[in-house]
Amino acid sequence: MNKIQAIVFFGIILIGAITSYFILFNKDASPDPATTTPAAASSQPAANKAQSDKDQNQQAATKSKADKTMAALKNAAQKPLVKKTPPKAPAPAKPAGGFTSEKALMDALAKAVQDKNTELFFELSGQNTLSASAKARLTALLKREDLKIDPQQALSAIGRSQNSTRWALRLLTSSGEVIEILTDLDKDAKGTWKVLKIRPPLAMKKSMAAASSSNPANSTGTPIKTGALTGSDMEDSELPDAMMVAYAFSKAVINRDIKTARALTDPERLNNEKLAALLIALEEGEFRLKTDKPLVITLSRDDLTWAITRVESSKEKSEFGLEMSTDQKGRWTIAGLTFSKLISLTAMAAGGGDIAYTPIHKNPQGGDSLVLYFEFDNEQVSARTRKQLAIVAAILGEDKKRKLHINGHADAKGEDNYNVALSKRRTSAVRNALIELGVAADQIVTQAFGETMPLKPNFKSDGSDNPTGRAQNRRTEIYLDF
Repeated sequence: MNKIQAIVFFGIILIGAITSYFILFNKDASPDPATTTPAAASSQPAANKAQSDKDQNQQAATKSKADKTMAALKNAAQKPLVKKTPPKAPAPAKPAGGFTSEKALMDALAKAVQDKNTELFFELSGQNTLSASAKARLTALLKREDLKIDPQQALSAIGRSQNSTRWALRLLTSSGEVIEILTDLDKDAKGTWKVLKIRPPLAMKKSMAAASSSNPANSTGTPIKTGALTGSDMEDSELPDAMMVAYAFSKAVINRDIKTARALTDPERLNNEKLAALLIALEEGEFRLKTDKPLVITLSRDDLTWAITRVESSKEKSEFGLEMSTDQKGRWTIAGLTFSKLISLTAMAAGGGDIAYTPIHKNPQGGDSLVLYFEFDNEQVSARTRKQLAIVAAILGEDKKRKLHINGHADAKGEDNYNVALSKRRTSAVRNALIELGVAADQIVTQAFGETMPLKPNFKSDGSDNPTGRAQNRRTEIYLDF
C-alpha cells in the first residue's frame, strides 16, 4: 500500500466513524416507550415529528461534512508529494585539517569579503598578519557598500619567493576602479596553508608619486590601486616590500603607464633611454604579464633584490629582469633592467628583412641611446617606428623643459653628400612624427652625420658587401637629455 492509498483508506474509516457517532447519539436521545406517561403519550406524534425533523437535519449535516472530508482527501491524493529538504548546515570557516591548497584559502577569504563578514576574514587571516592601524583601514574598506568582488578575476597569483607566495584579491568600486588586497601565504610543516601577511591598499606617498596623480591602469584602462606604494600615515613595517614595487612597476610598463614606472625607478641609476627601450620591446611583442605568478624573486637581501617578470603573448613567452635597491629612506626602487631575451625574441619575430631591430645600444660618449631603423635609401617612418616614437613622446610629455637629440645616419652606399642629405631627411621625418605626437618643436634638436659614424662595418674583412652591417647603420639615434 502506497502513501496515497493509505490516505484514502484511513479517510473512509474516519467518515464511517463520524457517521456511527451521530447515529448512536440520536438513538440515545429518543424517548423510551415503557417510561412514557399517558400525558406525554397524547403529545407523542408531535414530539416524534419534531424528533424526525431533527434527525434529518443532523443526518444532512453529517453527510455534508463527510462529503467535504472526502473531497479534501481526494484533492490531497491528486497533489504531487513535495519532499522537504532540511536546511544545510553552514560550512565551517576553516576545514578541520586546515587548507590543503593556497587557492582554497584564498577562495575562503574572497567569500568572507563578498559576504561583508570582516570577523570571518580576520579569523581566516590570523592574529599577527596586520598592524592595528592597517587592520582598522582594511575593516573600513571591507564594509564599504560600493565594493564588490571583481566578477572577471576575483583572485590572481602574483608571484613567489623562497618563503611564500603572493596573491591579489581584486575588488571593484561602483565607478569601476580596481582595488587589490595583497596576501602572502605559506605552507607549514603539516602541509596546510596559512596567511603570513595581509597588505591593505594605501595611498601613494606624494614624495614618491608626485607624477602619479593618475593611478596605474590595467589592460582595459581601469585605474588600479595596489597594496601600497607608501602612505604618509603608514608605519615603517607597512612600507612596500620589493615584490610589491616589482609588481607595480611591471604592471606600469605593460600598460605604458610611464608616470608610475618612472616614479618607481632610481633616476641616478636607470636612465630614460633604457626604460623607453623596455616599453618599446613590450609594445612591439604585444606582451602581457603571465597569468599565474608572473613574478619570481631570485635573490632577496635587506638592501638588494633581483626579480624576474615573466610575460607572454599569443605567440611567445619571455621575461625581463629587475634589480632593486633601497634608497636613503628605506624605500625599494628599480635600479636596473635586463631584457636581452625580450629584445632577441622581438627581433626574431620582426623577421630579417631589410630593417634591423635593436632598440637600444651603448653610446660611445656614455649612457644609452634609442635606435630607429630605416629601409635602404628611404626616410619614411614605419608603423613600428611610429609606435616607438609614441613612447618617446609620452616620456617627453612628463616635462616640457626637457630636450631630445636626434642624430641621423646612413650606410656607405652612395656619395658622401647624398648620404648626409639622406640622414638629414631621416631626422626631419622623426622630428615631424614627434611633433604630430604632441612634442613641442623647441624640445627637439637634430643633426645629420651621413655615413661617418657606422655602428657596424659596411664591408666584410675581404672587402665584400656586408648587408647586415649596413642595415644597422641606416638609423636615427635618440638621446633623451634628462
